[in-house]
Amino acid sequence: MKRIFIWFGLASLTVAAAAASCSINHRSTQFECDVQQDCDPGRTCSDGLCVTPGGDGGLKDGAIDGGPACPPQCTSCGPNKLCIIDCAAGANCGSQVTCPTGFNCDIRCTGDNNCSNGINCTTAASCTLQCTGRSSCRTISCGAGACNVNCAGQNSCGTVTCGLSCACDVKCPFANGACTNVLCNLVQCDTGRGCSSTLFPSCNTCP
Repeated sequence: MKRIFIWFGLASLTVAAAAASCSINHRSTQFECDVQQDCDPGRTCSDGLCVTPGGDGGLKDGAIDGGPACPPQCTSCGPNKLCIIDCAAGANCGSQVTCPTGFNCDIRCTGDNNCSNGINCTTAASCTLQCTGRSSCRTISCGAGACNVNCAGQNSCGTVTCGLSCACDVKCPFANGACTNVLCNLVQCDTGRGCSSTLFPSCNTCP
């Protein structure tokens, strides 16, 4: 009889140990990130993880790092005053798109004619533009911060003014009518089909 009780006791300890080992929370590396570029579109790098804005970790309606609330023109916001303006997610891209003052904007003009009434980044901390829609992104005005414009859409990026941008990159990967009337911040930064902040040291003066 004692052997039966001892056997049942050992069996109970084994089951408990197995249950405990199954409950360990192993952190997945699938959504780990160091910079925003590590995340898939639609996710924001926050505290080392790619999170979905507006869901767990999203900051659409809350304060950003204890600072101001997410501006209304942003479809979502993230740490370090990140403002995502995504035309496909409901942003008003039929009117002029304006990056809020002091924000780092990620502007996504992915549909045809998106952002065709102008993009104003003149008071932004920085701007990154994805102009992948046909005839998207017309009359782009950069500010003093870094300005990165990807003109992959056919006939996209009509009139781009780098102005006083400390590092202006205007990329025109295809000969599809994109990038007409591009004004780089310096003549020596002009690639002939856009602008590059890496051609000469003077093309990148960002701190």
